[in-house]
Amino acid sequence: MTYTADPLQGKIGQFFHHDGNSFFYSPPKSEISVVVTEDEYFDAEEKIKTYSARAKGVTLVIGGLVAGWIYWQVFHDAPIIPTSIVGFFAFFTPALLANILAMRLVLRPYQKRLQRYTRDELGWVRKGWVRGIRDLGVPPISVAIAILIFIVLVPLGLRDFYHRSIVLREGANVSASVTRSDADNAKNTCVVEYSYLSAGGTYAGRTIGCEVMRQHPVGATLVVRVASDDPSYSVAENEDLWTADAGFPFFLIGLSVVMIISLLSAARSYSPPDPLE
Repeated sequence: MTYTADPLQGKIGQFFHHDGNSFFYSPPKSEISVVVTEDEYFDAEEKIKTYSARAKGVTLVIGGLVAGWIYWQVFHDAPIIPTSIVGFFAFFTPALLANILAMRLVLRPYQKRLQRYTRDELGWVRKGWVRGIRDLGVPPISVAIAILIFIVLVPLGLRDFYHRSIVLREGANVSASVTRSDADNAKNTCVVEYSYLSAGGTYAGRTIGCEVMRQHPVGATLVVRVASDDPSYSVAENEDLWTADAGFPFFLIGLSVVMIISLLSAARSYSPPDPLE
């Protein structure tokens, strides 16, 4: 892909303009601009080429890692559709962050100059959180719900991921009896359910994988690892730590970072004083 066709290279043209021998920096949809020198204009073009190449490199590395992870999961009979969806977001989110960071590194000095001009020369004030969110067109209730989801789901997801890793590493081996072993066509996967005795009680669990299903028909013995602090929590010994569900909290973290960057930018930007304030 040439730089003239590169999305970042094309996007920076939305911020810099020139009229004859004069060069200006002006964000999209803004009527305010500040003068930049010719050297600064071409320096910004060169920097975006450099940062664009670095962002592409990061994207390629992440893409390779995600592709390897998807192949590993599918090879171990993980459900293809959920795994591919998580893999897509695991690739898309950091790739998006890399491109956002590349643009911000290039535009930061010019954005600061524009902010100083609007603040010192035009008397504009910072928008703040309330007005910034309002100007973004995002309903405040949506922001509150997103924050609540992040606060609740991410810790739960990370805790489950950490708990699984501890059980797989330190859990006690227990022989379980398979009670179900068939394909779940509705979810495009294979399910094995089992029961086992531990700490004087009978507990049930399940694992996913077509290879496990083929090797463990109903009535067969399946070795599972049981948590020492909670005998009702078990993980099949052959289960992989990185299940498709394990990637969800990491996707939420990346999505939240993107949202926070957008909100911070909106809150720290300047605008004319609100006549209603």
